[in-house]
Amino acid sequence: MATITVDVAVPDALRPVVDVAALPTALGDAGPVWLVLSEDGRLARWTPMTGEVQDVARYREERPASEYGGGVRLRLHVSRCGRWAAVVQDRGRYGTVVDLTTGSPVLELDGGDYCCETVPFALAFAEHGGRPVVVHRTDWNRLDVTDLASGEVLTARDSPDGDEEDAEHDLDY
Repeated sequence: MATITVDVAVPDALRPVVDVAALPTALGDAGPVWLVLSEDGRLARWTPMTGEVQDVARYREERPASEYGGGVRLRLHVSRCGRWAAVVQDRGRYGTVVDLTTGSPVLELDGGDYCCETVPFALAFAEHGGRPVVVHRTDWNRLDVTDLASGEVLTARDSPDGDEEDAEHDLDY
């Protein structure tokens, strides 16, 4: 199978581009479709082969990246089904999951402030029991799984005696 490469300029309306993620395409679509995060927080679907640009959501983070600041880079993630997107702060603390069908935020993310300025924001979309979920950092050395349709945290856990610091799973290394 031969590979064909086509250079296409990003439309001026989408510039400056912060990040880009591939969206799934259906059979018969006009080629690849991209979700573009612009510097002004605009999330837009872009079909390079037709030039079509469609605004789908806005990202606005009003919380500081971390108490240390600096070095934060916004990164875009898209679910395999193409319904959900997340904008997160690599080397920062916060992010947001957006439903691309409505343009509305569905989950505000907080990865905690301990050493957040040293790592990318851990996040991945997946499915559990046929339902869309997002796996995301909620603290140092901690990932949680949230059901996107209901907002339920599927990994909620309590320590046996109620003292989180003494819990066997509360390891700091």
